Amino acid sequence: MPELIDRQAVRLLESDADAYTENWNDDYEKGFCDAINKVLELPTIESEPVRNGRWINDTFCSECKRFPVDVSVSISNRELTKYFSRCPHCGAHMRDGCADDD
Repeated sequence: MPELIDRQAVRLLESDADAYTENWNDDYEKGFCDAINKVLELPTIESEPVRNGRWINDTFCSECKRFPVDVSVSISNRELTKYFSRCPHCGAHMRDGCADDD
């Protein structure tokens, strides 16, 4: 999974470049500014926050409340977690165990 960088944080570094480079010679300052500009030029991706969930009563996702399989199929929580480490509908990462009363 790719690691993400907050562009706003990089822009703050850019706006405070003088404070970071105050005692540096011109070559170091130029290198610092060039590095910031290279990071800002990198392509972006659309991302969503990580969602964590559990299988409720061995049947549905605690996040989206949807069933991963046909409800007529009998499947245990251990089997759900084994075959579905993520909810096929909302993408929530399923933690081990079951939250029967959530």
